Amino acid sequence: MRSSVATAVLLSMMTVPVNAQATMVYSLGDGQESCANWLSSPSNEVYGGTWILGFWTAGNAFGQTGQVGSSTDGAGIIASVKQLCLSDPALNLMLATYTVFNRFAKAGR
Repeated sequence: MRSSVATAVLLSMMTVPVNAQATMVYSLGDGQESCANWLSSPSNEVYGGTWILGFWTAGNAFGQTGQVGSSTDGAGIIASVKQLCLSDPALNLMLATYTVFNRFAKAGR
């Protein structure tokens, strides 16, 4: 079961486009929800934050460096995703997290 979930996360990360063009990706959990929904209540923020950190960890586990985000902590990562979500509430949480992950990776953060 764990390897199936890890494989699904890896595949979704590999197929989500950086330029946010419409591509269908099988996403699990809160990653399917819009940023607006994630930020709509404190409980949604907790669940979404947990999802963000799990997705991020999987990105590091299967990525090239394994260190993306090491310049901050979980709260900093969530705050960065939240900032993007506030600017574009229609994004889904997976694409927002993926976008921030890539920004951190490119900046060597």
